Amino acid sequence: MLQSLAYGTAGNSGSIHSEFTMNNQVAAENPGLPTYEQSLHTETTVLLRQPSPRGCIQPLPNDHITFATFVTLFCCPLIGVVAIIRASQVRTLHAVGDYQGAMNSANSARKLSRAGLVLGCILCLAIVINVVNAINNNHYD
Repeated sequence: MLQSLAYGTAGNSGSIHSEFTMNNQVAAENPGLPTYEQSLHTETTVLLRQPSPRGCIQPLPNDHITFATFVTLFCCPLIGVVAIIRASQVRTLHAVGDYQGAMNSANSARKLSRAGLVLGCILCLAIVINVVNAINNNHYD
C-alpha cells in the first residue's frame, strides 16, 4: 500500500524524520481514502536529575537526639522526653520539605536539652549539698 518509507536524521539534532507517501494508484482505486504526506519530528530529552520544588536542597539540620537522650537518662527525664520528641520531628519535617519547621524543631530540642542539663546539674548539686550537710550534722551529734 505504501509507496515509500524513508527514515533519516535531520542534521545533528538527532530527530527522526519519516515520510509516508500513499501510492497514487491505491488512492485512485479507493477515492474515499485520503492521501498522506506526513512529517514526524521527535526529540527526546533525558532528565538526569529532577530539580527541587523549592529551588535547592537544604541540608539536614542537627537534630540533637543524642544530647536529648543523655539529658533524659542522666539529668532530667521530663524535659528530656520532650526534647527527644522535638528532635524526632526534625527528620520528618525535613523529609516533607518543611526546612524552616525542621530548623525550629532542632532549635527547640537543643534549648530543651540545655535546660534539662542545667536543671539536672542544679538538682545534683542540691543533693550533694544536702548529703554533705546531713553528714556534717550527724557527725557532731
